[in-house]
Amino acid sequence: DGIDAADCIAITEVVPDSSAAEAGLRSGMLLTHVENVRVRTPSEFFQATSKHDGAANLKFFEPSGERAELVVQP
Repeated sequence: DGIDAADCIAITEVVPDSSAAEAGLRSGMLLTHVENVRVRTPSEFFQATSKHDGAANLKFFEPSGERAELVVQP
């Protein structure tokens, strides 16, 4: 399957030493899901993450196009 970057959230910056950085989130990744909920906009991302007090499972595409997932702690 091809990646439609317009249908993903492009990670453009990750705060150093943040929980996202510690989990492995990097600039260039294309975020697609939070806890199996499809997210296409920053608003959808914040809505999905606001429902979780604990760790969140994120699905994304690496800059290489490879699918991956990781868990981000709050």
